[in-house]
Amino acid sequence: MRERFCLNTATIKTAPLDLQIKLAQESGFGQIGLWLKDVEAAMAKGKSLVDSSGLRVVEFCFLGGWQDADVAQFGEVLTQTRHICEVARRLGCEIVVTVPPLKARGLAGAPERFRQVCRVAAEHGVVAV
Repeated sequence: MRERFCLNTATIKTAPLDLQIKLAQESGFGQIGLWLKDVEAAMAKGKSLVDSSGLRVVEFCFLGGWQDADVAQFGEVLTQTRHICEVARRLGCEIVVTVPPLKARGLAGAPERFRQVCRVAAEHGVVAV
């Protein structure tokens, strides 16, 4: 049976990635949701903490700015989408979490922009949610 739950490390965000992973393991989780910043910080130090943890990375956080970026900035959002999807796939993760802006704006173009984000994700074998 496939597990339904994972520990999204936002709940223990102030802890370093190695401690986040250890806490997930010790708490009995088989799956984890990681944040790009934490993974990139570990990778910059040459650490590959997730590989040996036995945890399955099932969600990767987060892609923001897609809804409220102006036209000139949206190309950068798609570049960031490619990057987060590439890192997610390296970890065996198939889901990238997207987030809306804190203030409701850009709603008119949101469906088309989300379609574009989803197309980029699909090119990398990832689902944007």
